[in-house]
This record gives sequence, structure tokens and C-alpha cells, in this order.
Amino acid sequence: TASEIRAMLRERLAGVTTVAVTHDAVDAAALADRLLIVERGRVTQAGTVRDVLSAPATEVAAKIAGLERIVGATRDGGWERGGLRLESADAASRALAAADGRTLAAVFRAVDVRLGRGAPATVSHLEPTPAGVRVVTDVAVAEVSPVEAAALRAGDVVHLSVPPDRVRFVAAS
Repeated sequence: TASEIRAMLRERLAGVTTVAVTHDAVDAAALADRLLIVERGRVTQAGTVRDVLSAPATEVAAKIAGLERIVGATRDGGWERGGLRLESADAASRALAAADGRTLAAVFRAVDVRLGRGAPATVSHLEPTPAGVRVVTDVAVAEVSPVEAAALRAGDVVHLSVPPDRVRFVAAS
């Protein structure tokens, strides 16, 4: 299996400087001590696996990490873009958001986006996934169960929120 191959490679490559190229966050986390994100031939981020995957500096890095990354601005101790206002329970994120007018990226998982309350958003399309349905809107992407998505159609207005304990703010580069 892929898991067994990763374990074997990790064991055999221990102590050996190796460059591995992958677009898979699981491979990167299993095999690497450090990550280098290269976009269009240019290094856009480098650091430990944990640092890069938890605070992606670019949209590409966020996609590799399986995260949504939306750039907005701070106001009144929170973060806003359009009608979406987010707050973070993370102390470092709250410190970043303390000054009004800073441009930051909000980082969160699509499965943590809640439908029902919050910012209005228009559904652009629905994407079935093995785990559920991705609801792609003009504000953010939510991954929900097939039951939650059953009545949704392109053009519908939904309301989105993300719990503060699921949001981090990072520098927007």
C-alpha cells in the first residue's frame, strides 16, 4: 500500500539528504523534515513540514495542505472580506488581527465551514467528493454531507461561518 511504501522510504532514507518531489501533503508529511514550495520555478515558501502546512503562504501551498486561504483585512479584532467576518481562538492569530487595516489571510478547512448562519454567499457550483459535497460559493468553499447539499443549487444564497477555534490568520504575501 502507499502507506507501507512511505514507511519503507522513510526508514531507508533516514539520515540521507534526499530531494523528493510531490504534490501530496501526506507524502510530504510522511517523508520530509522540511518543505519547499515551488511555484512557476520560484520558491514561495520554505520551512518545517508543520510550519508550511499549518500556515501556507500562498494559494498553492494551501491547496497542497488541504486548506482554504482567503485574503482579507483586519477590523475590530477580527478579519473581514466582503460580508464574511471571522475571528480566531488562536493567540498568535488574535495578535495579528489586533491592529485594524492589516491584510491577512484566513486559513481553515472547508469541512469546518458551517452553512446556516453568518455571511451571505451565492453558490456557484457543487462538487461531489468521496467524503461529501464541496459547496463552492463566491465567498468560500464548504464541504458538507450529501444530505446538507441535497437541496442546494447553483445560484442559491447560503450563509457561511467558521468557528473561531478552526480559523488561523497568517501573513498575506
